[in-house]
Amino acid sequence: NLWAASGGQVANRNQLGTQSPSTQPCTFLPCASFGYVMVKTLGVGGFGAVHKCVALDTKELVALKIVKKEYAQYGKREVRFLERLRKLDPHKNNLVLFNRHLLHNETFMLEFEMLNMTIDDLIMSCARPLHLSEIQVITQQMLVALNALRSRRIVHADIKPDNIMLVNHKLQPLKVKLIDFGMAHTVAELSLGDKIQYLSYRAPEVLLGLHLNEAIDMWALGCVMADMLLGTDLFTPSCEFDRVKDMVQMQGQPDDRLLDSGIYTIFHFCKHNDSPCPSWKLHTACKRCRNRGLVTTVTCKFTSLDDIVKTRPNTTENVDTQAFLSLLKQMMEIDPEKRIIPSKALLHPFISMKDFPSESNYNPDLSSACLTTQRLSRSSTDNVDDSLATHYKSAASRLLDADKQNTIKPLTRK
Repeated sequence: NLWAASGGQVANRNQLGTQSPSTQPCTFLPCASFGYVMVKTLGVGGFGAVHKCVALDTKELVALKIVKKEYAQYGKREVRFLERLRKLDPHKNNLVLFNRHLLHNETFMLEFEMLNMTIDDLIMSCARPLHLSEIQVITQQMLVALNALRSRRIVHADIKPDNIMLVNHKLQPLKVKLIDFGMAHTVAELSLGDKIQYLSYRAPEVLLGLHLNEAIDMWALGCVMADMLLGTDLFTPSCEFDRVKDMVQMQGQPDDRLLDSGIYTIFHFCKHNDSPCPSWKLHTACKRCRNRGLVTTVTCKFTSLDDIVKTRPNTTENVDTQAFLSLLKQMMEIDPEKRIIPSKALLHPFISMKDFPSESNYNPDLSSACLTTQRLSRSSTDNVDDSLATHYKSAASRLLDADKQNTIKPLTRK
């Protein structure tokens, strides 16, 4: 994760010396007419690194993404998408706030608002899966984000828990934003056969080599919903064939219409032409892995999406669980043409429901390191979209009730 760090603001440069040794700035990064004081490195990736910095002209803590010189074109490309997002009202649409970009010694620097922690970090800090009420609030905000992107025909192409961040879990519990547009495309830029998305969240149409559009983001968000419910990754494939095998195991084989059109279908399926109606059959093993002497195994422990909710005892028949499952199935529809779109998903009963009976039967510990469970005061939601504030308040109230009934041992994320 390249982004997780605590937010905040520094009043003036003299206050920098009052910080603890672990966060004492030690590096000055010159840039234009001012510069940045680096507090610490948040993460390093293939294209560059992200640092927690103080911008000396604004005296604010920011996340500064520094792109390696050899990947400057990727930095320019990301800036192009981020500039487009400015028109979408990042706060209202739950998109990371992009402050500015700078060029210093041929090195691209992108400055963002400082956010708090990723969904992955949240689950691990809680040492438990999330409650349905929490999943609802987070999913609703991400659907708003995807709906905004869809209005501009933008595909994020890298939806995963690490790219969904809490803004400030103490002041704005469960308020999240979508980050990292380094892999974003317009629909027009997507080509047949593009290999995009992290493997665990890769949509069927990407795996098969079909025409792509915004629907791939909806599939990935469905996978994130399942992750939040399970407290671990739904899919943990070692190769693309594993992912296809998991998909077939859980949801059945894609229609021949899709398989016939996929340019990568032959890597995963073989066609039987000796029958009156030629059909496709999944290979028994990954040819590429077999040629390298590697053995593939079934990586998914579920035989259907219905099995996912069975991990929570005594809740599978409850209306909230069934509503969750209904939306999940529509988001993870194999056929992208039949997959639900964000605007319709926002109207789904799971997103609008207010009562969660399952949480009276399933209540893992809510540790102090997890979400703030106090009822939200008006001051804590002043800067939050009104439509979301209601969600935060009701969710926090449910969390309080659940915290009083710790009857089940918490699940540990693996």
